[in-house]
Amino acid sequence: MTNHLKCSVDNCANYRDHRCCLPSIEVAGPHSENRQETCCNSFRDIGSCGCGANNSTTPRNDPNPEMEIRCTAKKCVHNHGNGCDADCVCVGIGNYDTSSKKETQCETFASHL
Repeated sequence: MTNHLKCSVDNCANYRDHRCCLPSIEVAGPHSENRQETCCNSFRDIGSCGCGANNSTTPRNDPNPEMEIRCTAKKCVHNHGNGCDADCVCVGIGNYDTSSKKETQCETFASHL
């Protein structure tokens, strides 16, 4: 499955222009009941990874508008076989000071009713 991804976690080493530069990401939260209990498992804090500026021009840092999104949030309506079937996925921050993946969240998460 390929999804559109929008990201607002601008201090992630993989972030550029509201996109992710990885070929795929993983949203974690096998027991999540709401979006605050999910996280982007692919998050890397730019301040502690030693990767330099996140706007480098190397090909690995080109924003990827479509990607595979693996997901362990079993209680999300978009999770099918550990993949996400939402057309567009938004990854954001749970607070204003994101320094770990635990502070990110899948804003597209929707619990089974």
